[in-house]
Amino acid sequence: MTSKRMLAGALLGTWTAWWTFFAFVQTPPLPIAAGAALAFLLIPLAAWRWRGPGGAALVGEALVLLAWTTLHLHNRPETTLFLVLTLVLPPLGAGILLLTDDGKRRAPIARGQGRSTPGLS
Repeated sequence: MTSKRMLAGALLGTWTAWWTFFAFVQTPPLPIAAGAALAFLLIPLAAWRWRGPGGAALVGEALVLLAWTTLHLHNRPETTLFLVLTLVLPPLGAGILLLTDDGKRRAPIARGQGRSTPGLS
């Protein structure tokens, strides 16, 4: 597993856990909360299984969330900034990481195969 994919997984796991939790504990619970929680769970799972289409779905989800937070919700600017930073950027970043991941593991440099230091060989 590559480091980009692991970083994307950690980002998605944290993001998914928080917003799914938040969707169910908000007061009063909105009917859309179950659909949002389901989307917050299924899209990251699909992205983990299929890197390319899942990464594109995450970027699309981030763009939809960006439009929703900036155009539909009429919050104060600092609340909008908070939502963009915590709701929009994690799936966008994870989607970009998954789309740019080539799936190849980087081989570590074994001892003696790196650059030699003058005077020590």
